[in-house]
Amino acid sequence: MNRPQYETSRDRVNETRIADTLEQVWQVRLHKLPHHQHIDCAVVGHDGHVKGLVEIKARKFAWGDYPDVMLSASKIAKAKEFLECFNLNTAFVVADRTFDIRFVLIGTGDFVCNFGGRTRNPRDRDDSELIVNIPLDQFMPVTKDSSQLINKD
Repeated sequence: MNRPQYETSRDRVNETRIADTLEQVWQVRLHKLPHHQHIDCAVVGHDGHVKGLVEIKARKFAWGDYPDVMLSASKIAKAKEFLECFNLNTAFVVADRTFDIRFVLIGTGDFVCNFGGRTRNPRDRDDSELIVNIPLDQFMPVTKDSSQLINKD
């Protein structure tokens, strides 16, 4: 049995807005991937080849409210798999509530695995899982120059 999707229409609007910004700043095309691939989008370069991957999140905090950003450990594992198999970097892109967008490469990071997630009021048993907490100082602003880290054209 499949788990219900808790993504809202607002989540989808925010993801599209962030993706549009990335396309403009990094001068790439993003293609939404199917859910079973575990990462949100493929980064496609001018030659039509996949250059990297992007996981997108819009958060309700402002940068600095917390010391880190949480991400499912399964996303890290999948990013490392794509890096090892296809030499594709994966950017974890996060927009805060003011739409300040930053990213970190997650396939090359050395992260500590924890148990967490929505532990206080879980919607179902899958809300609590293995996670990583990525320190804020590892995130970089999304700039034209930063595209070289993900788009290896």
